[in-house]
Amino acid sequence: MNRVLNKRTLKDGVVQYLVKWTDLGYAESTWEDEDEEIPELPLYIQYYEDLRYVCGVDGAKKKNKKKKKGEGEEEERPRKYNPPPDKPTTSLDVKYKVGVET
Repeated sequence: MNRVLNKRTLKDGVVQYLVKWTDLGYAESTWEDEDEEIPELPLYIQYYEDLRYVCGVDGAKKKNKKKKKGEGEEEERPRKYNPPPDKPTTSLDVKYKVGVET
């Protein structure tokens, strides 16, 4: 298994994931139920969900709103992908110097 490409929910409520297999091309990707006993499928589903979270798909990206004390404080789990910082972490005015030792 290489990665999860997409997710769909059928009319009967079954959730399936489009799985890209390592030795096969994208045309041979298959839809698999989320409860299939495929090694590492839950891990790749988690990576897929993390990437969607970071990209802000489905409105799930965390917004920077000020919260009142005690409201909606929930612990976030560590993710494979993290969103970029809101502000630059380095000065944009300083030029990058190649080959200079500090």
